[in-house]
Amino acid sequence: MLVWLFGSLAVVALAILVAGFVLGAKQRGETSTREGPEVYAEMVQRNSSRESRREGQSVLKQKTWVGGTGKSGQVTVTYTSKEIAEAWRQSNLKSVAPGLMIAGGLLGVFLFGGLTLVSLGGILVLVGVGLVLMGGYGFWQFLRGASR
Repeated sequence: MLVWLFGSLAVVALAILVAGFVLGAKQRGETSTREGPEVYAEMVQRNSSRESRREGQSVLKQKTWVGGTGKSGQVTVTYTSKEIAEAWRQSNLKSVAPGLMIAGGLLGVFLFGGLTLVSLGGILVLVGVGLVLMGGYGFWQFLRGASR
């Protein structure tokens, strides 16, 4: 019974975490895109070095010639605990709602995911306790940063 309860709450926390990331990217995300042959060369180089490491080969001996174009995109969203605390004090939570969703979602995933593992029993109890402790420590650090 507890496995289903904690597991369901962990899934809800994960959904809140994902929604916070998406909402934050839409509201405050800084998008940067690059395009051209150099982007394609970087992508091929990254993939070939990853495959070489898997096979145990040295990347230094490898030469690659590529042709084509590539496109790369990146979204950056930044929230500080101080900014969230100021918005909380001013009751202006709409501007930092994605940051709160991300923090709460992470806490929920660690807490309820860990409690799910604890309720399963066996050796998973150790992993579950570790997850709960990591989530608690992270949340404590978040609160400490917000109070400064």
